[in-house]
Amino acid sequence: MTVKILTSLSLAGAACLGAGAAHALPVDRFQGFQTGAACDVAQTGTLSMGLDVFGSFGSATDIRQDARYNPPDDQPDRGAAGTVYESMPFLCRSQGGRASGAWLEYGDQRAVAVQADGDGDSLSSEYVINGVRVNMEAAFECDLLTQCWTFTNETGALLDELAIIHYVDGDLFFEGNFSNDFAASSLGVPRTIYEFDTGDDPQEPTTQLALFGTDPEDAYLTGWEVGEYSESRARIANTANGCAPLRNGITRRAGNNSDGDGDRVTDSGYDVTLSLRFDVGPLAPDEMSPAVCYSLRWGYALACSDEDEDGVCVPEDNCPAVANADQADR
Repeated sequence: MTVKILTSLSLAGAACLGAGAAHALPVDRFQGFQTGAACDVAQTGTLSMGLDVFGSFGSATDIRQDARYNPPDDQPDRGAAGTVYESMPFLCRSQGGRASGAWLEYGDQRAVAVQADGDGDSLSSEYVINGVRVNMEAAFECDLLTQCWTFTNETGALLDELAIIHYVDGDLFFEGNFSNDFAASSLGVPRTIYEFDTGDDPQEPTTQLALFGTDPEDAYLTGWEVGEYSESRARIANTANGCAPLRNGITRRAGNNSDGDGDRVTDSGYDVTLSLRFDVGPLAPDEMSPAVCYSLRWGYALACSDEDEDGVCVPEDNCPAVANADQADR
């Protein structure tokens, strides 16, 4: 059996953002993507999905575009199945002591004017929400979706805080249902958080999602969490006390730790969610933010935290961020 271990070190494809959609056409609601003929499907599997012009997708979003994935070499072969209930960015801003935010999703923002162009493996869009001009560049390659963002302050005053929180409620339907998925986190940077179809057995490969920033230093990452639907979604969207921080842990609905044995994997299955937060403020009037990029990768891999791809899982790995399959000191 061929098992591909997914980690934040696997950034192939991110560099193709903005690589020239020479035949891009206007996009109305969403751009469809699917694994191309040039991909090594024995390693990547096959994926078909759609991304809306604001940056969201999933079976519960307005465009009703799940990401249907057929993993490579899974035994027994179960074919393609849905994987994502909601994958949505939340843009939060704070100005003069007051915070507000918006889900960047077609159903929530259908009244917003948007200019979007796309082709078979890219989508570019531009729009203004709450005085912030948003530019998104998305690229799709084989089993990897990368989204890059810049934000320009057009409010006419200082934005004290500006954050984008990417939230994923993945529902993996290969084993069981949405209520019994597992999750995990890497130890080092860039921070990678995973959702597994099954676990907590590091010897058994399983279908999974991996969410990570593409900056190897996580320069703008200010928070992460494994949470539980729908508590995490509601907490992220609540701006009554400012832009909500993430928990920086592997947690359940009430905030309690769900990794009691310390292997960086949830001890039981539940309706897990994944979130990363990136901050790019403060921004002066008319100032553009630096670019923030993150990726979501699908795969079939070991259900453990193994960011260095040496096949040794935390906590057994004596150098979690340095590949040393023989476990010799480095």
